[in-house]
Amino acid sequence: MTDRLVQNYPLWSDGYSYPKEEYQWSLLLKRQEEYYQTKLNGLRSVLILTHNALKNVTDALNELTKVSSRTNSNAPIDHLHSS
Repeated sequence: MTDRLVQNYPLWSDGYSYPKEEYQWSLLLKRQEEYYQTKLNGLRSVLILTHNALKNVTDALNELTKVSSRTNSNAPIDHLHSS
């Protein structure tokens, strides 16, 4: 890959020896890997927080539904006021 870059863009190598180019590439790739790993970890955290928040809302809604159905089943039926 570096050979192709040097052929197509001779100034790209800027006089570096091949081992130094490889070292530069290694540093660049390592930095990119760290950058994207950080982004992925951040995204994972957001997804986990969103999942937990949605689970809490769902659990609360399920509990309200249970309480509501118990309350409605215990309420007396008033046929006079039904429309």
